Amino acid sequence: MLHPILQRKKLVLLDFDGTLVDSMGMWESLDRRLLQMHGIEIPDGLSERLIPLNEDETAAVFLELGCPGTVKSIREFHDRMAQEEYEKSIPLKRGAKELLDELRSANVKLGIVSASTLARMLPCLSRLGLTGYFHIILPCGEYAVNKSTSEPYQMALKNLGISAEDAVFIDDFYGNINGARAAGITTVGVYDSIGAPTWGQMQQCADLCIESLDQLILREDNQ
Repeated sequence: MLHPILQRKKLVLLDFDGTLVDSMGMWESLDRRLLQMHGIEIPDGLSERLIPLNEDETAAVFLELGCPGTVKSIREFHDRMAQEEYEKSIPLKRGAKELLDELRSANVKLGIVSASTLARMLPCLSRLGLTGYFHIILPCGEYAVNKSTSEPYQMALKNLGISAEDAVFIDDFYGNINGARAAGITTVGVYDSIGAPTWGQMQQCADLCIESLDQLILREDNQ
């Protein structure tokens, strides 16, 4: 049985990194490696700064911090470092598959709104057995929209012909939750260790906060 916040909803949109798949630790390690390769000191709050950014914006931060090259060359190198992880090793977050199956059984449409790219998400979803689960996959960087604004969520709603009051968005970063709220969508904040420093802000802005996705499935022993 679905959590009450999901009941009678027609659409559930999910973030990808840190919400659907357990990749944020990999990104933090990769970002640090990239800076260390060039002898650049890792600034405080780097992970929190990069979480809401698309690929070009992330590369621009590395350029600003002193990485040699251009936004394009840094992005391409960064992409190559990450691609193999998505294709071969990144796992689902706890409870993700069970929640998706429960939502499908309830005829709820599913979508992804992410700062990641299709080139990473699609092979990862295929390896995890989730091909065909999603009615829309919106890679924000490829549409030049930012998840901290209402734009990508409005795009998803319009594409699927669903009103905001019939949708829920799930994310691990409070800035993105604010973007979905600006679009009028009900929001669920899910904990990820990389976002721990801003969990307080998440609890202030999301309609519901959970420690893991399996809390959105109610069973007889926890009702």
